Amino acid sequence: MVSKKELNEILIDIKESFNDLTKHTYLEHHIEGPMIDEDKIIFLYAMLSGHLPNKDVKTIILSAVLLQAALDVHEDVTLHKIKSDVVIKERQLTVLAGDYYSSLYYYLLAKAQNVPMIRIFSRSIQEINECKMNLYKNSAALKGYKKIENEVISVESKLLQNIAEHFEERQWLSLFKEFFLLKRLLIEQKAWKNGKRHAIIQSLLSEHPNDAEDLMILEEKVEVLKDKILQMSQSMATVERIIVTRLEGILQVTVSPKKIAEEG
Repeated sequence: MVSKKELNEILIDIKESFNDLTKHTYLEHHIEGPMIDEDKIIFLYAMLSGHLPNKDVKTIILSAVLLQAALDVHEDVTLHKIKSDVVIKERQLTVLAGDYYSSLYYYLLAKAQNVPMIRIFSRSIQEINECKMNLYKNSAALKGYKKIENEVISVESKLLQNIAEHFEERQWLSLFKEFFLLKRLLIEQKAWKNGKRHAIIQSLLSEHPNDAEDLMILEEKVEVLKDKILQMSQSMATVERIIVTRLEGILQVTVSPKKIAEEG
């Protein structure tokens, strides 16, 4: 069983290693650094610690964090025409930063001679980018909420899913899908309340034409996902508390697995 102390130590270790690897004064002066998703670090560690030595676990997690940073930074690159030299420079540096982070993940896995994981990462990049294209360029061609949802699930957690599949961790694979879909939905729900609608919210609400029910529909979807995650956690007894704690973190409320079990 993974202890709270272990999780705190791995979080600190990964963050420090990430900062040491990516520290670049010139880039930091011109562009914002990427956010680190602590949930992905925690879950990967909880899953992989039973399969590999700590050194190898750290290499995979740090590589995953670097790849996510590359994807996130490239996401910030604007495509519209710009004339300002300052903005052009920032855009060029953003692209370079993403490429830099991507090269670092490859360097770590190549140094560890982890060829299977290199293949998994490369395949994941392709799959994630294809799904992003579907969402941002061809969303009108995707019919219905379920298809949009599947694309979002891949964008948010495909790398973790593929790692879980490699280690035959079917329960973790399912958890990754539901947890990071919920996390994305909560982010978009907040944006929706501020007047912005992204693909997943638009597709979900388009199937319910009554605008007065929009908030209720979103809240119901959140509740359904929350309950599914809690039910999954109960079948993963050794890491149940970890999952519930991370779920409470994104929901910012205390949840009760016992209550869900009684209701189910």
